[in-house]
Amino acid sequence: MTWWVGFCWPAYRPSRRRASPERTCWCIAGLALFAAGTWLVLRPLTAWLVARQQFRKGEVPPNLMASVIAPMFAMGICTYQLGIFAIFGGFAAGLLFHRFDAFVNAWHRQVGRFVLGFFPAGILHLHRPAAPISSG
Repeated sequence: MTWWVGFCWPAYRPSRRRASPERTCWCIAGLALFAAGTWLVLRPLTAWLVARQQFRKGEVPPNLMASVIAPMFAMGICTYQLGIFAIFGGFAAGLLFHRFDAFVNAWHRQVGRFVLGFFPAGILHLHRPAAPISSG
């Protein structure tokens, strides 16, 4: 039970909203509805969408790319509105596609380069060394 509280509680800090058991119950109910909708609606829709696409030269077609990125952001917005971190929505969207090997391989080839190009720059920017302390 502790991980549920840790999962649903971050958005209910006193700086944003008043914490209450009622809000936590709404968060858990919304999360259950989100999970059910993802499993019962989006999972079959994803299978249908990927089955209709052909991966030429190991690349994701542009229409499929847009059809993947848009729900990823939408699911992030949903989880943010539920009161949990938006990254969980993007993670859930990624879980919809992980079982399709051709798609995953094409995604890694095409999008992986882009992400790896910016990820080290972000790490270097966030973890700059502290300024040297002068002894004078």
